Amino acid sequence: MSRSFRFVAASLLASGLLALAGCGQEEANSRNFTVSDAPASESPGSDYDHLTIQLPIEEGGEPSAPSDAAGGDARPTAAKPKIIYTADLTVVVDDFAAAETAIPALVEKFGGYVAGSNVDRSTGDRLRGTWTVRVPVERYEAFLSGAGGLGVVEERDETARDVTAEFVDVEARLAGRRALETRLLELLAERPGELKDVLEIERELARVREEIETAEGRLRYLSNQTAYSTITLSVREERDYVPPRQPGFGERIAATWDNSLAALASFGRGLTLFVVAVTPFALVIGLPLALLIWTIVRRARRRRTT
Repeated sequence: MSRSFRFVAASLLASGLLALAGCGQEEANSRNFTVSDAPASESPGSDYDHLTIQLPIEEGGEPSAPSDAAGGDARPTAAKPKIIYTADLTVVVDDFAAAETAIPALVEKFGGYVAGSNVDRSTGDRLRGTWTVRVPVERYEAFLSGAGGLGVVEERDETARDVTAEFVDVEARLAGRRALETRLLELLAERPGELKDVLEIERELARVREEIETAEGRLRYLSNQTAYSTITLSVREERDYVPPRQPGFGERIAATWDNSLAALASFGRGLTLFVVAVTPFALVIGLPLALLIWTIVRRARRRRTT
């Protein structure tokens, strides 16, 4: 009888140890993550107090990533570079009217559009104008070459700004905000809870949607700026234009002499204009003043003689 009792007790003890070992292994192969959806001030008894997500654990101790449906490599591909191209181009032409007519046709040829223009016709013979042009980035270099063919390129300044990191960051934040919006809508539809909980969710939903609209606007701006390059085209008319070059010593002497003569002529013109401007005041004020002085001097002489 005592042997049977000991055998049964040993069997029960072994079964208990095996069960405990199995539970420990199962606990080691799973991990619980708790994501709080409600504010800290809410009571623990709320219907949407917390959300528990259980992920399987691989033998290495890290949560297993979701496998690709096709069984392929799930690593993200490199983002396509997002570059904003801008340029300032100054061209000197012989015939401003012809260039003014050719620019819209040139822009249309390369699939762009004129975003703004300003033509100055108040400088006499030397007319000038500025056009802000948007062309697709794939036609950027071709348009610059075509615009340079309008005349002589006096200045060309180009910049390229990489906004790839900003674009990827805004896309990631937008995806997160949209996921949060979906979660809030589910909470609002499935488990409304008390009135204060509903109002709190609606306030949070409004804030998230505002952030989504801001991110979408920024993405649209970056997409437009990277899809179309911006070129500021400045054109001025100057007949028989010679591109500047490094002058020699004799040329600098002649230029200095010419500048001195021009300054002297400018001073003479200014002095003449000053005399012309002062003459009316001299006639109005000077003549009565001279007459008064002459009268005083004459009386003084008479007193001396008497």
